Amino acid sequence: MDDDSGLTMARKSNLPPVALAFVLVLLVLTSFAATYLPSWDQAPELRARAMQGNYTASINVTVVDDVGRKIAFANVKIEGNTSNFQTNADGTVLIANLDADAGNYTLWANRSGYRDSEPVLAAVAPDLTTYISLTLVGGVILGTVTSSSAAVIPGAMVSISALGYSVAASPADGSYRLEGIPAGIPSVTASAPGYVSKSQDVRLTVAGAELANFVLFSQNGSISGHVYHSELQTPLNNSRVSVTVASVTLTVTSAPDGSYNITNLPEGTYSVTASKDGFDSNTTTGVVVTRGNKTEGVDFYLTERPTLLYGSVKSGTLLLPAVNVTVFGTGMFALTDSSGDYEIRNLTAGVYTVIAFLEGYEPRTLTGVVLPAGGEVRLNIDLIGLPGAVLRGTVKASDTGQPLNSVIVTIIGQGMDDRQTGTNAYGEFQFTNLPAGNYTLQFELDDYKPLEVNDLEVLQDAVTNRTFTLSPTREAFGGFFAGLDLAHSMMLVALALTIVIFLVAVSLRIRTIIAPESTPAVYDQAEEEKEEGAEGEEGAEGSGRDKRTTKGNGD
Repeated sequence: MDDDSGLTMARKSNLPPVALAFVLVLLVLTSFAATYLPSWDQAPELRARAMQGNYTASINVTVVDDVGRKIAFANVKIEGNTSNFQTNADGTVLIANLDADAGNYTLWANRSGYRDSEPVLAAVAPDLTTYISLTLVGGVILGTVTSSSAAVIPGAMVSISALGYSVAASPADGSYRLEGIPAGIPSVTASAPGYVSKSQDVRLTVAGAELANFVLFSQNGSISGHVYHSELQTPLNNSRVSVTVASVTLTVTSAPDGSYNITNLPEGTYSVTASKDGFDSNTTTGVVVTRGNKTEGVDFYLTERPTLLYGSVKSGTLLLPAVNVTVFGTGMFALTDSSGDYEIRNLTAGVYTVIAFLEGYEPRTLTGVVLPAGGEVRLNIDLIGLPGAVLRGTVKASDTGQPLNSVIVTIIGQGMDDRQTGTNAYGEFQFTNLPAGNYTLQFELDDYKPLEVNDLEVLQDAVTNRTFTLSPTREAFGGFFAGLDLAHSMMLVALALTIVIFLVAVSLRIRTIIAPESTPAVYDQAEEEKEEGAEGEEGAEGSGRDKRTTKGNGD
Protein backbone atom coordinates (compact mmCIF):
# COMPACT_ATOMS: atom_id res chain seq x y z
CA MET A 1 0.00 0.00 0.00
CA ASP A 2 2.89 2.34 0.81
CA ASP A 3 4.61 1.56 -2.44
CA ASP A 4 1.53 2.33 -4.33
CA SER A 5 1.20 5.62 -2.57
CA GLY A 6 4.78 6.61 -3.52
CA LEU A 7 4.20 5.72 -7.09
CA THR A 8 1.05 7.66 -7.01
CA MET A 9 2.93 10.79 -5.75
CA ALA A 10 5.67 10.41 -8.34
CA ARG A 11 3.07 10.19 -11.03
CA LYS A 12 1.31 13.25 -9.68
CA SER A 13 4.55 15.32 -9.40
CA ASN A 14 5.40 14.80 -12.99
CA LEU A 15 9.22 15.13 -12.00
CA PRO A 16 11.79 13.05 -13.74
CA PRO A 17 13.75 10.66 -11.48
CA VAL A 18 17.04 12.59 -11.88
CA ALA A 19 15.49 15.87 -10.76
CA LEU A 20 13.83 14.19 -7.88
CA ALA A 21 17.17 12.73 -6.74
CA PHE A 22 18.83 16.19 -6.94
CA VAL A 23 16.09 17.69 -4.74
CA LEU A 24 16.54 14.98 -2.18
CA VAL A 25 20.35 15.49 -2.04
CA LEU A 26 19.89 19.26 -1.63
CA LEU A 27 17.49 18.75 1.27
CA VAL A 28 19.98 16.42 2.97
CA LEU A 29 22.90 18.93 2.59
CA THR A 30 20.78 21.80 3.88
CA SER A 31 19.80 19.80 6.94
CA PHE A 32 23.50 18.91 7.61
CA ALA A 33 24.64 22.54 7.35
CA ALA A 34 21.93 23.70 9.73
CA THR A 35 22.92 21.04 12.24
CA TYR A 36 26.76 20.98 12.19
CA LEU A 37 28.00 24.35 10.79
CA PRO A 38 27.87 27.64 12.82
CA SER A 39 25.07 29.93 11.93
CA TRP A 40 25.61 33.22 10.10
CA ASP A 41 24.95 35.13 13.37
CA GLN A 42 27.28 32.85 15.39
CA ALA A 43 30.38 33.42 13.16
CA PRO A 44 30.65 37.13 12.27
CA GLU A 45 34.39 36.84 11.80
CA LEU A 46 33.87 34.21 9.13
CA ARG A 47 31.31 36.38 7.51
CA ALA A 48 33.81 39.29 7.55
CA ARG A 49 36.48 37.12 6.01
CA ALA A 50 34.13 36.01 3.38
CA MET A 51 33.34 39.62 2.62
CA GLN A 52 36.94 40.91 2.79
CA GLY A 53 38.70 38.02 1.36
CA ASN A 54 41.90 38.23 3.66
CA TYR A 55 43.22 37.36 7.14
CA THR A 56 45.34 39.23 9.85
CA ALA A 57 48.70 38.24 11.36
CA SER A 58 51.09 39.48 14.16
CA ILE A 59 54.84 39.75 14.64
CA ASN A 60 56.44 39.75 18.12
CA VAL A 61 59.84 41.48 17.95
CA THR A 62 62.62 41.28 20.58
CA VAL A 63 65.51 43.73 20.27
CA VAL A 64 68.84 42.78 21.87
CA ASP A 65 72.42 43.98 21.80
CA ASP A 66 75.27 41.91 20.45
CA VAL A 67 75.64 40.00 23.76
CA GLY A 68 71.93 39.20 24.07
CA ARG A 69 70.86 41.92 26.53
CA LYS A 70 67.34 43.14 25.77
CA ILE A 71 67.13 46.80 24.78
CA ALA A 72 64.20 48.93 25.87
CA PHE A 73 62.82 51.85 23.84
CA ALA A 74 64.40 50.70 20.58
CA ASN A 75 62.62 51.69 17.35
CA VAL A 76 61.34 48.91 15.06
CA LYS A 77 60.64 49.65 11.41
CA ILE A 78 58.71 47.69 8.75
CA GLU A 79 59.68 48.17 5.13
CA GLY A 80 56.94 49.98 3.28
CA ASN A 81 55.16 51.01 6.50
CA THR A 82 55.52 54.53 7.88
CA SER A 83 54.50 53.53 11.39
CA ASN A 84 57.12 53.46 14.15
CA PHE A 85 57.02 50.75 16.81
CA GLN A 86 59.02 50.97 20.07
CA THR A 87 60.06 48.22 22.43
CA ASN A 88 58.86 48.39 26.01
CA ALA A 89 60.89 47.96 29.20
CA ASP A 90 61.53 44.26 28.54
CA GLY A 91 62.83 44.92 25.02
CA THR A 92 59.84 43.51 23.11
CA VAL A 93 57.03 44.90 20.99
CA LEU A 94 53.97 43.19 19.43
CA ILE A 95 53.00 44.39 15.94
CA ALA A 96 49.42 43.24 15.27
CA ASN A 97 46.74 43.49 12.55
CA LEU A 98 49.14 42.81 9.70
CA ASP A 99 47.78 41.64 6.37
CA ALA A 100 48.39 37.91 6.26
CA ASP A 101 48.06 37.87 2.50
CA ALA A 102 51.27 39.90 2.24
CA GLY A 103 53.19 36.77 3.12
CA ASN A 104 56.53 38.27 4.23
CA TYR A 105 57.63 41.50 6.00
CA THR A 106 61.12 42.99 6.24
CA LEU A 107 61.94 44.51 9.67
CA TRP A 108 64.95 46.22 11.29
CA ALA A 109 65.66 48.16 14.53
CA ASN A 110 67.66 51.22 15.59
CA ARG A 111 68.47 53.10 18.77
CA SER A 112 70.73 56.04 19.65
CA GLY A 113 74.26 54.91 20.47
CA TYR A 114 74.00 51.63 18.52
CA ARG A 115 74.51 50.60 14.92
CA ASP A 116 71.25 49.61 13.19
CA SER A 117 70.36 45.93 13.12
CA GLU A 118 70.53 43.85 9.96
CA PRO A 119 67.13 43.50 8.15
CA VAL A 120 65.19 40.32 8.97
CA LEU A 121 62.53 38.76 6.72
CA ALA A 122 59.53 37.60 8.75
CA ALA A 123 57.02 35.19 7.21
CA VAL A 124 53.44 35.60 8.52
CA ALA A 125 50.42 33.35 8.49
CA PRO A 126 46.72 34.03 9.10
CA ASP A 127 45.79 34.32 12.80
CA LEU A 128 49.31 33.42 13.88
CA THR A 129 52.12 35.36 15.68
CA THR A 130 55.60 35.22 14.23
CA TYR A 131 58.53 35.69 16.65
CA ILE A 132 61.76 37.33 15.49
CA SER A 133 64.84 38.89 17.14
CA LEU A 134 66.73 41.98 15.95
CA THR A 135 70.29 42.69 17.12
CA LEU A 136 71.72 46.18 17.61
CA VAL A 137 75.49 46.47 17.54
CA GLY A 138 77.20 48.37 20.37
CA GLY A 139 80.78 49.26 21.08
CA VAL A 140 83.52 47.33 22.85
CA ILE A 141 85.73 48.31 25.80
CA LEU A 142 88.59 45.93 26.50
CA GLY A 143 91.84 45.82 28.42
CA THR A 144 93.53 44.25 31.45
CA VAL A 145 93.33 44.48 35.24
CA THR A 146 96.61 43.93 37.10
CA SER A 147 98.19 44.81 40.45
CA SER A 148 100.93 47.40 40.95
CA SER A 149 103.42 44.53 40.58
CA ALA A 150 101.89 43.60 37.19
CA ALA A 151 100.45 40.39 38.65
CA VAL A 152 97.03 39.04 37.76
CA ILE A 153 94.38 39.83 40.41
CA PRO A 154 92.03 36.93 41.19
CA GLY A 155 88.36 37.89 41.27
CA ALA A 156 88.81 41.24 39.52
CA MET A 157 85.64 42.71 38.01
CA VAL A 158 85.12 45.50 35.47
CA SER A 159 81.77 47.26 35.45
CA ILE A 160 79.78 50.21 34.12
CA SER A 161 77.45 50.92 37.02
CA ALA A 162 75.32 53.41 35.09
CA LEU A 163 74.32 50.64 32.64
CA GLY A 164 74.40 47.75 35.09
CA TYR A 165 76.96 45.92 32.91
CA SER A 166 79.85 43.95 34.40
CA VAL A 167 82.30 41.27 33.39
CA ALA A 168 84.96 39.26 35.21
CA ALA A 169 88.58 39.68 34.23
CA SER A 170 90.34 36.54 33.06
CA PRO A 171 92.11 34.70 35.90
CA ALA A 172 94.79 33.69 33.38
CA ASP A 173 96.01 37.06 32.07
CA GLY A 174 93.65 39.65 33.66
CA SER A 175 92.05 40.55 30.33
CA TYR A 176 88.40 41.59 30.03
CA ARG A 177 85.98 42.56 27.28
CA LEU A 178 82.78 44.60 27.69
CA GLU A 179 80.56 44.40 24.60
CA GLY A 180 77.27 45.92 23.50
CA ILE A 181 78.11 49.33 24.99
CA PRO A 182 76.22 52.33 23.58
CA ALA A 183 78.27 55.26 22.32
CA GLY A 184 79.15 57.95 24.86
CA ILE A 185 81.59 58.48 27.72
CA PRO A 186 80.83 55.75 30.24
CA SER A 187 82.69 55.55 33.55
CA VAL A 188 84.36 52.14 33.81
CA THR A 189 85.40 50.79 37.23
CA ALA A 190 87.77 47.96 38.06
CA SER A 191 87.56 46.39 41.53
CA ALA A 192 88.82 43.39 43.41
CA PRO A 193 88.69 42.16 47.03
CA GLY A 194 91.62 43.61 48.98
CA TYR A 195 92.38 46.30 46.39
CA VAL A 196 91.50 49.97 45.92
CA SER A 197 88.89 50.34 43.17
CA LYS A 198 89.77 52.55 40.23
CA SER A 199 87.58 54.28 37.62
CA GLN A 200 88.21 56.00 34.33
CA ASP A 201 86.01 57.62 31.66
CA VAL A 202 86.18 56.05 28.20
CA ARG A 203 85.09 57.92 25.05
CA LEU A 204 83.33 55.36 22.85
CA THR A 205 81.99 55.87 19.32
CA VAL A 206 79.06 53.99 17.76
CA ALA A 207 80.07 50.33 17.41
CA GLY A 208 83.65 51.36 18.13
CA ALA A 209 86.32 49.77 20.33
CA GLU A 210 88.44 51.40 23.05
CA LEU A 211 91.28 50.18 25.30
CA ALA A 212 91.17 50.78 29.09
CA ASN A 213 93.80 49.14 31.31
CA PHE A 214 93.65 49.23 35.11
CA VAL A 215 96.39 48.97 37.75
CA LEU A 216 95.02 48.37 41.26
CA PHE A 217 96.86 48.95 44.53
CA SER A 218 96.56 46.35 47.25
CA GLN A 219 94.87 47.15 50.57
CA ASN A 220 96.37 45.25 53.40
CA GLY A 221 96.71 47.56 56.41
CA SER A 222 94.31 49.71 58.45
CA ILE A 223 94.03 53.00 60.33
CA SER A 224 91.66 53.39 63.27
CA GLY A 225 90.87 55.88 66.02
CA HIS A 226 88.17 58.20 67.37
CA VAL A 227 86.77 61.65 66.60
CA TYR A 228 85.97 63.92 69.55
CA HIS A 229 84.55 67.37 70.26
CA SER A 230 87.59 69.48 71.14
CA GLU A 231 85.88 71.37 73.98
CA LEU A 232 83.34 68.92 75.33
CA GLN A 233 85.57 65.87 74.81
CA THR A 234 82.48 63.95 73.67
CA PRO A 235 82.42 61.56 70.69
CA LEU A 236 81.38 62.93 67.31
CA ASN A 237 79.40 60.46 65.24
CA ASN A 238 78.81 60.77 61.49
CA SER A 239 82.18 62.46 61.11
CA ARG A 240 83.96 61.80 57.82
CA VAL A 241 87.48 60.39 58.02
CA SER A 242 89.32 60.10 54.73
CA VAL A 243 92.69 59.01 53.38
CA THR A 244 93.97 59.28 49.82
CA VAL A 245 95.54 56.21 48.23
CA ALA A 246 97.18 57.05 44.92
CA SER A 247 94.42 59.02 43.15
CA VAL A 248 91.56 57.41 45.11
CA THR A 249 90.17 58.93 48.33
CA LEU A 250 88.76 56.42 50.80
CA THR A 251 86.21 57.82 53.26
CA VAL A 252 84.49 56.21 56.24
CA THR A 253 81.99 57.57 58.78
CA SER A 254 82.52 57.51 62.52
CA ALA A 255 80.19 55.43 64.68
CA PRO A 256 78.05 56.78 67.58
CA ASP A 257 81.02 56.32 69.93
CA GLY A 258 83.18 58.37 67.55
CA SER A 259 85.23 55.40 66.37
CA TYR A 260 86.31 54.79 62.77
CA ASN A 261 88.32 52.16 60.92
CA ILE A 262 89.81 52.41 57.41
CA THR A 263 90.79 48.94 56.24
CA ASN A 264 92.65 47.33 53.33
CA LEU A 265 95.26 50.06 52.94
CA PRO A 266 98.51 49.34 51.11
CA GLU A 267 101.78 49.95 52.89
CA GLY A 268 102.82 53.57 53.01
CA THR A 269 102.73 56.86 54.87
CA TYR A 270 99.48 58.78 54.75
CA SER A 271 97.75 62.00 55.72
CA VAL A 272 94.40 61.36 57.39
CA THR A 273 91.70 64.03 57.57
CA ALA A 274 88.61 64.19 59.80
CA SER A 275 85.76 66.59 59.06
CA LYS A 276 82.17 67.25 60.07
CA ASP A 277 79.60 69.85 59.11
CA GLY A 278 79.83 72.82 61.46
CA PHE A 279 83.36 71.93 62.60
CA ASP A 280 86.83 72.87 61.41
CA SER A 281 88.52 69.90 59.74
CA ASN A 282 91.72 68.43 61.18
CA THR A 283 94.53 66.57 59.43
CA THR A 284 97.18 64.25 60.85
CA THR A 285 100.23 63.64 58.66
CA GLY A 286 102.89 60.94 58.74
CA VAL A 287 100.54 58.04 59.57
CA VAL A 288 102.50 54.87 58.77
CA VAL A 289 100.68 51.73 57.56
CA THR A 290 102.49 48.40 57.33
CA ARG A 291 101.33 45.27 55.59
CA GLY A 292 98.96 43.17 57.69
CA ASN A 293 99.06 45.51 60.70
CA LYS A 294 96.63 47.94 62.35
CA THR A 295 97.69 51.52 62.94
CA GLU A 296 95.56 52.48 65.96
CA GLY A 297 95.00 55.55 68.08
CA VAL A 298 94.87 58.12 65.29
CA ASP A 299 92.40 60.36 67.14
CA PHE A 300 90.98 63.72 66.10
CA TYR A 301 89.65 66.64 68.13
CA LEU A 302 87.47 68.88 66.02
CA THR A 303 86.72 72.49 66.94
CA GLU A 304 83.12 73.45 66.54
CA ARG A 305 82.39 76.60 64.60
CA PRO A 306 80.22 78.91 66.72
CA THR A 307 76.48 78.95 66.18
CA LEU A 308 74.55 82.23 66.09
CA LEU A 309 71.04 82.63 67.50
CA TYR A 310 69.41 85.91 66.51
CA GLY A 311 66.04 87.50 65.90
CA SER A 312 63.68 90.26 66.99
CA VAL A 313 61.17 90.65 69.82
CA LYS A 314 57.84 92.38 69.34
CA SER A 315 54.53 92.88 71.07
CA GLY A 316 52.16 92.89 68.16
CA THR A 317 53.76 95.43 65.83
CA LEU A 318 55.70 97.23 68.59
CA LEU A 319 59.45 96.57 68.66
CA LEU A 320 60.53 95.91 72.24
CA PRO A 321 63.98 97.05 73.47
CA ALA A 322 65.68 95.79 76.65
CA VAL A 323 64.05 92.34 76.47
CA ASN A 324 66.16 89.66 78.15
CA VAL A 325 66.58 86.66 75.82
CA THR A 326 68.30 83.74 77.59
CA VAL A 327 69.41 80.33 76.31
CA PHE A 328 68.48 78.18 79.29
CA GLY A 329 71.26 76.11 80.82
CA THR A 330 74.11 77.94 79.08
CA GLY A 331 74.29 81.18 81.07
CA MET A 332 74.26 83.05 77.75
CA PHE A 333 71.79 85.87 77.15
CA ALA A 334 71.31 89.14 75.27
CA LEU A 335 69.20 92.28 75.59
CA THR A 336 67.32 93.52 72.57
CA ASP A 337 68.45 96.88 71.17
CA SER A 338 66.29 99.83 70.12
CA SER A 339 65.29 97.89 66.99
CA GLY A 340 64.10 94.96 69.08
CA ASP A 341 66.96 92.80 67.74
CA TYR A 342 69.19 90.44 69.69
CA GLU A 343 72.19 88.20 68.96
CA ILE A 344 73.67 85.38 71.03
CA ARG A 345 76.95 84.10 69.60
CA ASN A 346 79.34 81.23 70.28
CA LEU A 347 76.65 78.67 71.06
CA THR A 348 77.40 75.00 70.58
CA ALA A 349 75.19 72.71 68.54
CA GLY A 350 72.26 71.18 70.35
CA VAL A 351 68.59 71.45 71.25
CA TYR A 352 67.81 74.30 73.63
CA THR A 353 65.09 76.13 75.52
CA VAL A 354 64.96 79.89 74.93
CA ILE A 355 63.26 82.26 77.40
CA ALA A 356 62.30 85.90 76.72
CA PHE A 357 61.43 88.17 79.67
CA LEU A 358 60.42 91.82 80.07
CA GLU A 359 58.65 93.38 83.04
CA GLY A 360 54.96 93.88 82.33
CA TYR A 361 54.79 91.01 79.82
CA GLU A 362 54.16 87.30 80.07
CA PRO A 363 57.49 85.41 79.93
CA ARG A 364 57.80 83.42 76.70
CA THR A 365 59.42 79.97 76.73
CA LEU A 366 60.33 78.25 73.47
CA THR A 367 61.43 74.62 73.70
CA GLY A 368 63.10 72.36 71.16
CA VAL A 369 65.11 75.10 69.46
CA VAL A 370 67.61 73.20 67.28
CA LEU A 371 70.97 74.90 66.78
CA PRO A 372 73.20 73.20 64.17
CA ALA A 373 76.95 73.39 64.50
CA GLY A 374 78.41 76.43 62.81
CA GLY A 375 75.03 77.62 61.57
CA GLU A 376 72.78 80.63 62.04
CA VAL A 377 69.25 80.33 63.40
CA ARG A 378 66.74 83.18 63.36
CA LEU A 379 64.18 83.03 66.17
CA ASN A 380 61.58 85.81 66.33
CA ILE A 381 59.62 86.15 69.57
CA ASP A 382 56.25 87.78 70.30
CA LEU A 383 55.44 88.88 73.86
CA ILE A 384 51.96 89.45 75.25
CA GLY A 385 51.39 92.21 77.80
CA LEU A 386 49.98 91.32 81.23
CA PRO A 387 46.41 92.43 81.99
CA GLY A 388 45.85 96.02 83.13
CA ALA A 389 46.07 99.53 81.78
CA VAL A 390 48.52 100.29 78.97
CA LEU A 391 50.45 103.52 78.52
CA ARG A 392 51.97 103.89 75.09
CA GLY A 393 53.81 106.87 73.69
CA THR A 394 56.11 108.30 71.04
CA VAL A 395 59.04 110.63 71.80
CA LYS A 396 60.17 113.14 69.17
CA ALA A 397 62.73 115.97 68.90
CA SER A 398 61.20 119.44 69.21
CA ASP A 399 63.46 120.95 66.56
CA THR A 400 63.22 118.32 63.82
CA GLY A 401 60.11 116.33 64.73
CA GLN A 402 62.08 113.10 64.22
CA PRO A 403 61.52 110.10 66.53
CA LEU A 404 64.16 109.70 69.23
CA ASN A 405 65.37 106.21 70.09
CA SER A 406 67.11 105.01 73.27
CA VAL A 407 65.29 107.60 75.41
CA ILE A 408 65.14 106.36 79.02
CA VAL A 409 61.53 106.58 80.14
CA THR A 410 60.69 106.20 83.84
CA ILE A 411 57.15 105.84 85.14
CA ILE A 412 56.40 106.78 88.75
CA GLY A 413 53.12 106.04 90.42
CA GLN A 414 51.67 105.76 93.86
CA GLY A 415 51.87 102.35 95.44
CA MET A 416 54.20 100.85 92.84
CA ASP A 417 57.91 100.66 92.23
CA ASP A 418 59.39 102.86 89.56
CA ARG A 419 59.67 101.14 86.20
CA GLN A 420 61.90 101.99 83.28
CA THR A 421 61.93 101.24 79.58
CA GLY A 422 63.48 102.73 76.46
CA THR A 423 62.16 103.99 73.15
CA ASN A 424 62.68 101.83 70.09
CA ALA A 425 63.95 102.84 66.66
CA TYR A 426 60.65 104.58 65.97
CA GLY A 427 60.65 106.53 69.24
CA GLU A 428 57.94 104.28 70.69
CA PHE A 429 57.62 102.93 74.23
CA GLN A 430 54.99 101.06 76.20
CA PHE A 431 54.17 100.26 79.83
CA THR A 432 51.72 97.42 80.47
CA ASN A 433 50.07 95.88 83.54
CA LEU A 434 49.40 99.30 85.13
CA PRO A 435 46.73 99.96 87.74
CA ALA A 436 44.39 102.77 86.78
CA GLY A 437 45.48 106.15 88.17
CA ASN A 438 47.73 109.16 87.66
CA TYR A 439 51.42 108.77 86.86
CA THR A 440 54.55 110.85 86.40
CA LEU A 441 56.77 110.23 83.39
CA GLN A 442 60.42 111.24 83.22
CA PHE A 443 62.41 111.32 79.97
CA GLU A 444 66.21 111.40 79.70
CA LEU A 445 68.50 111.45 76.68
CA ASP A 446 71.99 112.83 76.20
CA ASP A 447 72.11 116.26 74.52
CA TYR A 448 68.43 116.84 75.36
CA LYS A 449 66.81 118.60 78.26
CA PRO A 450 65.21 116.22 80.77
CA LEU A 451 61.43 116.21 80.64
CA GLU A 452 58.95 115.42 83.41
CA VAL A 453 55.23 115.04 82.78
CA ASN A 454 52.97 114.90 85.84
CA ASP A 455 49.42 113.72 86.50
CA LEU A 456 49.19 111.59 83.41
CA GLU A 457 45.97 109.61 83.78
CA VAL A 458 45.55 106.01 82.57
CA LEU A 459 42.24 104.16 82.66
CA GLN A 460 41.60 100.58 83.71
CA ASP A 461 41.97 98.04 80.86
CA ALA A 462 42.41 100.87 78.35
CA VAL A 463 45.28 102.00 76.14
CA THR A 464 46.50 105.59 76.63
CA ASN A 465 48.58 106.85 73.73
CA ARG A 466 50.51 110.16 73.91
CA THR A 467 53.27 111.99 72.02
CA PHE A 468 56.11 113.75 73.87
CA THR A 469 58.83 116.13 72.64
CA LEU A 470 62.34 116.72 73.98
CA SER A 471 64.31 119.91 73.39
CA PRO A 472 68.03 119.71 72.59
CA THR A 473 70.34 121.31 75.18
CA ARG A 474 72.18 123.26 72.46
CA GLU A 475 68.99 124.95 71.28
CA ALA A 476 69.68 128.18 73.33
CA PHE A 477 73.10 128.49 71.65
CA GLY A 478 72.05 127.48 68.20
CA GLY A 479 74.29 129.11 65.64
CA PHE A 480 76.74 130.39 68.29
CA PHE A 481 79.68 129.53 66.09
CA ALA A 482 79.21 127.87 62.73
CA GLY A 483 76.08 126.18 64.06
CA LEU A 484 78.02 124.26 66.75
CA ASP A 485 76.96 123.81 70.35
CA LEU A 486 78.47 125.86 73.19
CA ALA A 487 81.22 123.46 74.17
CA HIS A 488 82.60 123.11 70.65
CA SER A 489 82.19 126.81 69.97
CA MET A 490 84.26 127.71 73.08
CA MET A 491 86.97 125.31 72.02
CA LEU A 492 87.25 127.05 68.67
CA VAL A 493 87.38 130.51 70.35
CA ALA A 494 90.14 129.40 72.75
CA LEU A 495 92.14 128.01 69.85
CA ALA A 496 91.77 131.26 67.93
CA LEU A 497 92.96 133.37 70.93
CA THR A 498 95.98 131.13 71.40
CA ILE A 499 96.97 131.58 67.78
CA VAL A 500 96.59 135.40 68.03
CA ILE A 501 98.78 135.65 71.16
CA PHE A 502 101.43 133.47 69.54
CA LEU A 503 101.51 135.67 66.43
CA VAL A 504 101.83 138.90 68.53
CA ALA A 505 104.73 137.46 70.50
CA VAL A 506 106.53 136.40 67.31
CA SER A 507 105.98 139.87 65.83
CA LEU A 508 107.48 141.66 68.85
CA ARG A 509 110.49 139.38 68.87
CA ILE A 510 111.20 140.06 65.20
CA ARG A 511 110.84 143.82 65.79
CA THR A 512 113.38 143.70 68.67
CA ILE A 513 115.94 141.98 66.49
CA ILE A 514 115.52 144.30 63.49
CA ALA A 515 115.19 147.74 65.25
CA PRO A 516 116.22 147.67 68.90
CA GLU A 517 115.91 151.49 69.32
CA SER A 518 112.29 151.35 68.36
CA THR A 519 111.57 148.67 70.88
CA PRO A 520 109.29 149.92 73.65
CA ALA A 521 110.98 150.37 77.07
CA VAL A 522 110.53 147.43 79.34
CA TYR A 523 110.44 147.92 83.08
CA ASP A 524 113.12 145.84 84.81
CA GLN A 525 112.73 145.88 88.58
CA ALA A 526 116.01 144.12 89.23
CA GLU A 527 117.99 146.72 87.25
CA GLU A 528 116.28 149.56 89.12
CA GLU A 529 117.11 148.02 92.50
CA LYS A 530 120.72 147.67 91.39
CA GLU A 531 120.92 151.32 90.43
CA GLU A 532 119.34 152.44 93.70
CA GLY A 533 121.89 150.37 95.64
CA ALA A 534 124.81 152.06 93.81
CA GLU A 535 123.46 155.49 94.57
CA GLY A 536 123.10 154.58 98.22
CA GLU A 537 126.74 153.50 98.48
CA GLU A 538 127.91 156.74 96.94
CA GLY A 539 125.84 158.76 99.42
CA ALA A 540 127.26 156.81 102.34
CA GLU A 541 130.83 157.42 101.20
CA GLY A 542 130.16 161.19 100.92
CA SER A 543 128.76 161.38 104.44
CA GLY A 544 131.79 159.60 105.80
CA ARG A 545 134.15 162.02 104.16
CA ASP A 546 132.16 164.90 105.60
CA LYS A 547 132.33 163.45 109.08
CA ARG A 548 136.09 162.90 108.87
CA THR A 549 136.60 166.41 107.63
CA THR A 550 134.59 167.89 110.41
CA LYS A 551 136.48 165.90 113.00
CA GLY A 552 139.82 167.02 111.61
CA ASN A 553 138.89 170.58 111.67
CA GLY A 554 138.02 170.29 115.29
CA ASP A 555 141.33 168.88 116.05
